[in-house]
Amino acid sequence: KNFDLYESEYEEVEPGILNIRIKGTRVFAVRPQDGINAATGMIDFLFQIDFLKNEIGNFCVFYLTKFGYSHDGSNIDCDFRDQISTPLTLSPDLFDLENNAITFSVHCRFPVTIDFETVISKIKSGIVEENVFISSERVSPAHYIPPDSKLVSSLMAVYRDFTGDSAAKPVTMEGGTYARMLKNAVAFGPLFPGEPQVAHSPNEYLNLDSIIKATKIYARSIYKLACD
Repeated sequence: KNFDLYESEYEEVEPGILNIRIKGTRVFAVRPQDGINAATGMIDFLFQIDFLKNEIGNFCVFYLTKFGYSHDGSNIDCDFRDQISTPLTLSPDLFDLENNAITFSVHCRFPVTIDFETVISKIKSGIVEENVFISSERVSPAHYIPPDSKLVSSLMAVYRDFTGDSAAKPVTMEGGTYARMLKNAVAFGPLFPGEPQVAHSPNEYLNLDSIIKATKIYARSIYKLACD
C-alpha cells in the first residue's frame, strides 16, 4: 500500500535492463513526515523482488526495519521527546552504492533537553547489525531561550499588540537559524499563522503583505528592546 504514495516510471532501456524512476515529494529535513522519501520507495520496491536474496536484499530488510516509513526513531527505540521542544526526527537521504558498500546520511533533530551522546548511543544500541558502521560527521548544539525571558516576552508583547492575536504563544522549531550564533537571540517570524511553510521547498516564496507587516513588527520590536 505504500506504493500508492509514489509516482513511478518504468522503461526497458535494452533487453534485460529496466530503468526505474520513483518520484517523491521534497521537504526540508526538519519535517520529514511532511514529505515522501523517494529513496525509501525505491528500497521498498527492491525488497518486493523475490529473487533479490543477496547483500542488497539484506540491506533492504535492514533499512525498512530500522528506518523505513517511520520518522521518529521508534523503530530503534530512539523516539526521544520532551515538554519544551519538538520530538526527535530521523531523515535518511543521499544514498550511495560503491564497491559493494551502501552508505547513506541521516539528518537527526532531537529535543533540547537531550544531549547528543545520549542520542548517538541509543542509535548505536538500536542498530546492532553485522557490517553496519555508524559515524557522526557534524553536530550542532541546541539553542534555547526560555519563553519567560525578557527577549521572548518583549517580542511576544509587540506581536500580540500589533496583530491582536492574544492567544499566540512562543514555539520551538526543529531547524537551526542564525540566532544560534548569539547567546541571547531567537528566530522571530516572518511566517504568520495560517500561512504554508514552504521554506527549502521548490518555488519557496514569501507573501509581500506579510513581509510589510513583519517589517513593521520588527521596527516596533527593536524600539521596545532598545528603550525598555
